[in-house]
Amino acid sequence: MNPIRFLLVQPSSGSKATSAATLAGSEHLGLAYLASALALHGYSSEIVDLEAVPMKSPDFVALVVSGQYDVVGFSPTAKSVPNALLLMHDLKMQNPDVVTLWGGHLATGMGSEVFAHVGDLDAVVVGQAERVIPLIALALERGKVLPQHPQILINHAGRVTDTLVLENVETPSWYDLLPTRRLPAKHYSEVGARIVTSLGCRYSCSFCTSPYFYGRRTIWRRLDHVFQEIDFLVNQLGVKRLWLNDDLFIDGSPLSRARAREFARRLSQQYEDIRFRPMCRADTFQTDRALLDELALAGMDTIFVGFDSGDDRALREIGKRTTSEAGRWIASVLNDRGVILQPGFMMFTPGATTDTLFLNVGFLDAIGELYRLFPLTRTAMAFPKTELWGQMQVSYDEERSTPYVRYPRFKSAVVRQLSIAFERLEEHFAETDGALYRLRATGRLDMSARRAAGAFLRQLFSNAVQLAQEGADADRIEHFVLRYRPELEKWLSCPNCLAGRRSDGPVVNLNE
Repeated sequence: MNPIRFLLVQPSSGSKATSAATLAGSEHLGLAYLASALALHGYSSEIVDLEAVPMKSPDFVALVVSGQYDVVGFSPTAKSVPNALLLMHDLKMQNPDVVTLWGGHLATGMGSEVFAHVGDLDAVVVGQAERVIPLIALALERGKVLPQHPQILINHAGRVTDTLVLENVETPSWYDLLPTRRLPAKHYSEVGARIVTSLGCRYSCSFCTSPYFYGRRTIWRRLDHVFQEIDFLVNQLGVKRLWLNDDLFIDGSPLSRARAREFARRLSQQYEDIRFRPMCRADTFQTDRALLDELALAGMDTIFVGFDSGDDRALREIGKRTTSEAGRWIASVLNDRGVILQPGFMMFTPGATTDTLFLNVGFLDAIGELYRLFPLTRTAMAFPKTELWGQMQVSYDEERSTPYVRYPRFKSAVVRQLSIAFERLEEHFAETDGALYRLRATGRLDMSARRAAGAFLRQLFSNAVQLAQEGADADRIEHFVLRYRPELEKWLSCPNCLAGRRSDGPVVNLNE
C-alpha cells in the first residue's frame, strides 16, 4: 500500500492589495506546522501557496492528479473562498476519490455550517489541526475512511460516509513540532522568516478570530523551543530577520513582559545583527518604557501596532480597550527611537460617521502614517463566530456580505459609499502603497516627506467625502481618487522631492 500523501493549499484571494501586517512574503506557518506534524509520523506532504504563485484550475487539478495526492487540505480566508470553491469543484469532477478538507480560522468559525455552502467538501478540521491531521492520515491508510474525533466534522452528504475509531493513538504535542521550511534558501537570507513564539491573545476585540480559536488565552512556547528554531533559521538558512507572527507578542502581564525581556537578552547574546518585528497593542509599553528600549537594543527595528481607529468611541465599540492617546504616544516614542511602525487600522468601523472618518485622518496624519492610501481603505468586517458577527446577526449589509463575511450596515449612506469606494481603491493603489512602504522601511522617506504626502492625501480624502455628501456613488468616488494615483507614483521616483511639495504640491480639484 502506498503511503497517504497530502497537498496543503493556501487558495488565492485574487487580490494585489498588500497586507498591513507584513510584507515578508514568507511561508504560511499554519500549513508549515501541519506538514511538520505529518512528517513527524512519517507522512509526506507538499505546500502550494496560490496567493504567492497563482495557478489556474486545470493546472492545479493536473498537479493533484500527477502527484497522486490522497488528501487536499485548504486553508481559506473569506476572500479566498471563491478560489477554493472553484479548485475543489474541478478537482472532484476529475478525481472524486480525493479527500478534501478545510481548516483554519474561517473553517473553525463556521463549523458544520460550511457544508450548506460547500458541497464538494468532505470534512472540516476545527481548531489546531496539527493535533489531528496525523489521525486523518492513519485512518485513511487503515480503512480509507475518516477518524472519529471532536475536531473533525464530517460532511455526511459527501463521498466519505464512514468513520474509523482510533484508540490510544499519540498525537504530536505542539512542542514536538518545528515548521517545515520549503522556500529557496535565498528567500530566507534576503527576506527573513516568520516565526511564532506564542498562540492566542487574552484580549477580546470584537472583530478578532483569535478569542474563539484559542479560547481567549495565550499559549506560550518554551523559549528553549523557540531558540532551537532560531538556531536552525540563522545557522542553516542564513536568516537575518525574524518576523514574529504571534497574535500578541507581549500581552501586558508581568509574566509576558519578563518573557519578552528574556527573549531580547538571549537574542542579543547569541546572535549578531539579527533584526526582528513583533506585534503589539498601542498601550503595551505605557507602564514599562524600559522594555521598549531593551527590545530595540536587541534588534527590534520594526513593530506592528494595532491602532484600529483614531476615534475613542469607535475603539470602545469594537472592544479594543485602548485609546487614541495611547496610539499617539506609542507612535511618538517609536519615532524617537527610529523604530519603523506598521499600523493596523480600520477606517470604517460599524458606527462610523463622517466625524469618525475625519478623526481617523487627523490621527493618521499626526502619527506620520498618512503617506500612503492603505490606512484609509479598510472596513471592519465580521467573520463567523467573532463577537462582531453576533452583533451583526440581525443588521448587516446584505448586498456586500456573503456566508463567510459580513459588512456593517452603516447608518450613513455617505459612509457606505466611501467604504465601498476605498475598499476598491486599496486594490488599485496596492503596488504604489507597497513601494512607498519599502521607501519608508529603507530610510528614504523621512518624516517631512511623509507629512507632505499626508497633507495631499488629507485633502484628497476630504474632497472624496464632499463628493459623497453631494450624492456621488462609490463608482464616481473611486474614479475621482484614481485620477491622483499618477501623482503619488511621481513621488516614488523622487521621494526627497516630497518635502518641497508642502506649499506648492498638487491641488485636488473637485470639479475636474
